[in-house]
Amino acid sequence: MAIGIPKAEVMWEMPDKTRLTATAQARLFGNKYLHPQGSLIIQNPSTRDTGFYKCTAKNVIGTDSKATFVHVF
Repeated sequence: MAIGIPKAEVMWEMPDKTRLTATAQARLFGNKYLHPQGSLIIQNPSTRDTGFYKCTAKNVIGTDSKATFVHVF
């Protein structure tokens, strides 16, 4: 989740390099649920979900990104 003033646009980059952008409505992409505030929830994770996930928050003040590796056994 990202909080910023002014409000930040939140985008996630998946392990396969596809990008998901948070909108005013919650969205479901396969087994991934993207909350309007930018939280990404992986439902019933499997080995296909293993990889690097990068979250980027951007507004007129600047940009910040964080990445993490998710390993599903």
